Amino acid sequence: MLAELREIEAKPPGQTRKERAFRLSLEGGIRMVESRVHWLDRAVDQRI
Repeated sequence: MLAELREIEAKPPGQTRKERAFRLSLEGGIRMVESRVHWLDRAVDQRI
């Protein structure tokens, strides 16, 4: 899933308000997914 979001992010940003709003939401979603993955990695490491 994260790879798919990164592919979309790599495309040039749009010029309309709707496209810019989508880009901001996309970036926020990527940060959220990355932080959750990082948290899960740390949680798994601590249990081993």
